[in-house]
Amino acid sequence: MSAFQSFLSVPIKATVSRDGVLLSADPPLWRLHVLAGGNDNSEIAVPGLAALAATALRTRMRIERPVRTADEENDIELWVAAVPQNDVVSLIITGWRDVVPPADRAEREESVDLAKNDSNEILIDPEQRVVRLPSTFPSQGIGQHFGSLFVVESDDSGHIPLIDALMERRAITQVPIGVIGKPERYVLDLTPQLASDGRYLGHIGRVTAIADDVDGENLNSARSDLPMSRQLASVLKQPLNRIVANAETIGSRVHGPLRDNYAEYAQDIANAARHLAELVSDMEDLDAIDRPDFSAARDRLELGDVARRVGGLLALKASDHGISLVLPPDTEKVAAIGEFRRVLQVMLNLVGNAIRYAPGGSIVTITIEKQADFASISVADQGQGVPEEDRERVFEKFERLGRSGDGGSGLGLYISRKLARFMGGDLVVTGAPGGGACFRLTLPAR
Repeated sequence: MSAFQSFLSVPIKATVSRDGVLLSADPPLWRLHVLAGGNDNSEIAVPGLAALAATALRTRMRIERPVRTADEENDIELWVAAVPQNDVVSLIITGWRDVVPPADRAEREESVDLAKNDSNEILIDPEQRVVRLPSTFPSQGIGQHFGSLFVVESDDSGHIPLIDALMERRAITQVPIGVIGKPERYVLDLTPQLASDGRYLGHIGRVTAIADDVDGENLNSARSDLPMSRQLASVLKQPLNRIVANAETIGSRVHGPLRDNYAEYAQDIANAARHLAELVSDMEDLDAIDRPDFSAARDRLELGDVARRVGGLLALKASDHGISLVLPPDTEKVAAIGEFRRVLQVMLNLVGNAIRYAPGGSIVTITIEKQADFASISVADQGQGVPEEDRERVFEKFERLGRSGDGGSGLGLYISRKLARFMGGDLVVTGAPGGGACFRLTLPAR
């Protein structure tokens, strides 16, 4: 959920019947339903929403996840919560982001003369692929993602403002960059290009060499020493997320009947791509938190809200493993200070681990507590637990305590503890009642 940036101040809501009929919908969602071929008293016509509603009804659990759809012009990514209530499902859309598809060549040519010969000009399409490069640059760079060709600097939190500016279609002025495989350093200027109807066509601009730049000699080597740069992560995540979304759509049979073994293949593909995406995220986080200048934000949090969000995100995974999640009641609240997305990341890792390693039919319990100047949120399972002699070792980098075939990277707990300490708290493991493990995240109280 941390990657979703366009959250709505006022949620968009809808109600779906047990038979999949769209009973009510706020105007933006009703419009998507009609564009997809739906009408009054018809089944909800947006496939991803139909599949999510059906899954929530079948499992009787609140589920949150992204859903991809489209209108007349753009792909649209929604963040949706499906909440079963008696014989209906409430759909609550809290995130809405337009994903503009690439303009075709004819549309680009309206704005940009591709035959023009400019030795310093660079042209980037709407998906951040390089269309034109200066004549002195490697020709094999044409068609590559911008982030896989250029070396750009990250900020204190590990983010790369230049990549963010491209994604948000903003102008870029006098940004220093390097080129992979070249010792020289350059200055980049880019301007977003729009068609006559306002559609985004990409960025166009110039790359100018910096003369006698001594500091530039170390730019490539400094970034190449990192285990995974954010540029490479952004290149990998997009296709992996598409694989997951497409495989889940196929496996859910929303487009029609499908043989059981084919549906299982689709789920295997989705799981494999999801695992690879998690590994990329782990390496990206490792890159960021091992930097000496890394820091965490100080957001005002409510840990009960965090626990319930995590429960909604992992409800389906828990159900698939035969695990029951026990969450704090809505009336229980504990205020804390920490970076919201990082706290959510830590909790998703802890609860995900508990679901993965606890036996089927057992219970995973999330509790919150206020303790003097600290607030805590704990995850307790009914699994084998962690032996006392291994309770520090489990937080070491790449440590997996002999679990060699579960698909983990051995980085999750290392990253989680580092994040907890950057936020002024800590992460420890103790024994849980019945012999399981209890991981407790503490944060400064407010």
